[in-house]
Amino acid sequence: MHERFLVEQAAKRLGRAWHIGDDRENPDFLVTEGDQHFGLEVHEIFTGEQDESGSSMKKLESNKQKSIDELRRQYEAATDVKLSVLFVGDTDAKNLATVVPALLAENLASKALGDHLVIDQNNGSPTPRNKGYA
Repeated sequence: MHERFLVEQAAKRLGRAWHIGDDRENPDFLVTEGDQHFGLEVHEIFTGEQDESGSSMKKLESNKQKSIDELRRQYEAATDVKLSVLFVGDTDAKNLATVVPALLAENLASKALGDHLVIDQNNGSPTPRNKGYA
């Protein structure tokens, strides 16, 4: 889902009218524009210092994702609603502590499957969330 978002944003920024096929592997997407077709593979590149365990930036990103996944698990355990969460902003402990209560206040069980909402914590760190697909 995250890769699709990136591809959709790339098409938008490039001003292209891409028809993006279903997610797949090798390549990630088959894209059509008019009578042209191409495969598109999405990669993440991490810069910064490297040691024997890899990029320090990748390690920070991995730790951030673990924190977000834990918040998602907490919410799903409390509500039995599956989520796909993208956290934009500072993932310090103060911000993370506000996420689950804000999601619970949204009563996502009453929303349509695939619904999209951005929860703005009034601190410059909006938290987009999508009700997951079962």
